[in-house]
Amino acid sequence: MNRCPQEERLGAYADGELEAAEAAVIEAHLAVCDACAREAAAIRALDRLVAELPTPAVSPADWRGAWAGIAARIAPGHRVVQRSPWRRVALFAAAAAACLAIVAGAVALRPRPVAKPPERARECIVEDIEAGVGFAASVSYAADSDVTLITVSPLSSEEAPADAPNGSAL
Repeated sequence: MNRCPQEERLGAYADGELEAAEAAVIEAHLAVCDACAREAAAIRALDRLVAELPTPAVSPADWRGAWAGIAARIAPGHRVVQRSPWRRVALFAAAAAACLAIVAGAVALRPRPVAKPPERARECIVEDIEAGVGFAASVSYAADSDVTLITVSPLSSEEAPADAPNGSAL
């Protein structure tokens, strides 16, 4: 819906608040725009109805009493604060949220146990030892251990002696 640019100033025109030059522009517009002319006529009719209303008689004493009441209500010591019952609920919810945030932060930032690095492998000593013909042998042990591993293996199946039981020379 398109509005006339002059529509916003019709109230001021009908109330006689515009200067002569502006009023002349509005009058020229009203001559060509039926919608604005109807709106201006409605505003003038409303102004006439309001002007016909009786003016309430207010005595100076009534005005003084009204001003005294207003002054008493805005006096520094006379403040009646009416708080919403939801205020306490909102404060409790805010406090609970703050506590929850603190607990969550403490849990998230607490130190965690660090996994121990794996122990270094022990130093192992491997020595070749003399074995029978067609066999290789070695001994493996750690200096700080009571375990010793002796390994004997054929060099090849063709080289193993025929008289060796189950293919072992030892």
